[in-house]
Amino acid sequence: MSEGEARYPTGVIHGRFQILHNDHLKYLLAGKALCRHLVVAVTNPDPHLTQKESADPTRHDPLENPLTYYERHLMVREALLAAGVHWQDFTIVPLPISQPERYRYYVPLDAAFFLSIYDDWGRRKRQYFESLGLRVHVLWEVPPEKKGISAGEIRRKIIAGRPWEHLVPPCVPPLIAAWGVPERLKRIRKEQEPAKIYAADGSHLEVAAAYWQEAAARDPLTVCNLTFFESIGPGRYRFRFLNEEIGIDLEQRSLLRRDTADQWTAARDPLLTLATVLYLKNVQAIHPLGQDIVSGKDLKEGHFFTGPHVFRTDPILKRFGQDLAGFQKAGQALGGKAMPFADAAFQVLPFPRLPLYFLLWRGDEEFKPRLQVLFDRPIEAILPADAIWALVNRVAAAFGQMTPNQTGGKN
Repeated sequence: MSEGEARYPTGVIHGRFQILHNDHLKYLLAGKALCRHLVVAVTNPDPHLTQKESADPTRHDPLENPLTYYERHLMVREALLAAGVHWQDFTIVPLPISQPERYRYYVPLDAAFFLSIYDDWGRRKRQYFESLGLRVHVLWEVPPEKKGISAGEIRRKIIAGRPWEHLVPPCVPPLIAAWGVPERLKRIRKEQEPAKIYAADGSHLEVAAAYWQEAAARDPLTVCNLTFFESIGPGRYRFRFLNEEIGIDLEQRSLLRRDTADQWTAARDPLLTLATVLYLKNVQAIHPLGQDIVSGKDLKEGHFFTGPHVFRTDPILKRFGQDLAGFQKAGQALGGKAMPFADAAFQVLPFPRLPLYFLLWRGDEEFKPRLQVLFDRPIEAILPADAIWALVNRVAAAFGQMTPNQTGGKN
């Protein structure tokens, strides 16, 4: 489209551009093709102007924002010039995207506001624009799995030392090297120490940002081969947890469940989230199942499972200590496999290739009921003690939450 055929005199297009990649440039050029003069609004220009957004819960994180506004200004300018856009045909400005009441101080409100929509955050921004009565032009709207390149993917590749230069315009790698961005990213990640708080139900437990980043940096094909998880888009997987289909979004740092409309929605499940992220981060090999079964105390970090960190198996004992038939039906309902141990025992699969073994001895007049949890020894090469603790407690809770209809017993 020639300048005389441009649909709009002025267009405003926005993005964080942390780091500018090839799909960013495609997006910028699509906006420029529709207007004579393009205003490129760089969002999150200043940490003090960046607000938390429920629709994009990590956009304020320092690890998500390693570049300054000035660096991104230079990077966008160099990329547009190299793409053949004349310097007089674009302007680059900052924009606090989460504060629509301030837009008038940064961008021309009579312009067309270009937007691409992939998720709830894109829809939230459209709401911001429409609340001001702005002219909105959606360039494209596609589901997250068709988004293409993400800046988060590039940052993770840089941290992991994996090739990333092919994903960005040629002018970007020299700038990233000159500014010391790889070292900067690694320093920020090191400063983000994990918060290890071990509430019994996981309600105060948080997963360190570095763990999410390292899990997301891994090659999806390798991860799927090692775990039997299924990739459902950039940084997103689905898997079987016992008898339930679960998803995880490593980019948005959220566990996912299907809602009544069969759509993936964010779900709070701290214990399962910790175990899943560390499993994806650490798994390196396929181990045979049931070849070397050991107790928790026999693991190399077995000392951890004492005191406040004993396994929370009370829900199982309370529910099934005198009901072996109910325990057996619960194990079957959770997708378990009966094992020839104790009075009743099951192998269950919280992850497709990571079993746990729950052994139950029924109580009587002389002895209280007893339950023991066993493991395949290779679990200690995949999960640290806190993640093993989280996984056992989460599976025990699933046993305890079985309904009478599922177990044939009573509450």
